[in-house]
Amino acid sequence: MIEVTRYYPFDLITLLFISCMKTIMKFFPVFVYALCVSCTAEMDTNQQDLISKSSEPSASVESKDNGGYQVRFGVIEPTEDDMDVEKDDENTPKILKFTYQGVAYESVYSFDSDRNMIVADEKVSKLVDLVKQIPTLSTIVYLDGSLHFFDTHAEQVSYLKKNSNKETAIATKATGPLYIRNVTLRLWQRAKGRTKGGVFFDIFSYDNGAISPPALNWADLRGLRHPLDPAFTANDMTSSMEMWAETDNSGWLLGLRPGQYTNAVVTFYENPNFGGRSLVFPEVTVNYTYTRRDYFESFNFDNIASSLKIIYQ
Repeated sequence: MIEVTRYYPFDLITLLFISCMKTIMKFFPVFVYALCVSCTAEMDTNQQDLISKSSEPSASVESKDNGGYQVRFGVIEPTEDDMDVEKDDENTPKILKFTYQGVAYESVYSFDSDRNMIVADEKVSKLVDLVKQIPTLSTIVYLDGSLHFFDTHAEQVSYLKKNSNKETAIATKATGPLYIRNVTLRLWQRAKGRTKGGVFFDIFSYDNGAISPPALNWADLRGLRHPLDPAFTANDMTSSMEMWAETDNSGWLLGLRPGQYTNAVVTFYENPNFGGRSLVFPEVTVNYTYTRRDYFESFNFDNIASSLKIIYQ
């Protein structure tokens, strides 16, 4: 006797569901792999874009790791348009604004043919000359070009802790507020290297996961020598700089996770091991992800830097 199995509508739906799930599970690993490859490629592209936002170097090579950071060496040739802008910019009148010992000062200034600063106001000019003689002078440079002078680096650090313009981490979407995920610091041999071109160093962080980079404490820049121009080392030969920050969402609606920061502060020191005078740029943030300083000589710091720090707040 032949037995006939009867399937009711509910049984047919169950069998169809099981069949679909088997098909999904069969191809699920392939889908996950493709997704990971796509995400990795996008991350690599973003990191490369961060390093070369100003223009592409004609030659480069990566150097040794330094505590969560790597070094990229390169050279960029200027365009004719860049050189025209350079000439116009140098002839533009400028305003010097600075604060020293709680008092604000202001004066028109210009440069002579040897790029020496000429301050129009006699009183301000004498004060600037006096401040330049301070052996442990620490200078904060703000985004608007204004300066704040301190007699010592410790005094400057104390001031920044009390008066930091730290960005507020506000969540604007379900993925949480922005934090700084990576940075690139470009050191130029020439003043205004971004348009004049020439050789440069890129000191850049690599992906540390969903946190900000570790603090960088580079105590001696003498070992950083350019392979395309062996005469150029980062020590006592840096004349201008650029800095970029790459941001990401914290992934937490309630705010920042431990290790995620919104501000980056870069400090250059006159001597190895963070001694002597210092030049501080404190305003690279999640809202202002790019900064540049074309003339270190404007701060009496041309070809002087011998060590540097990058910290996050």
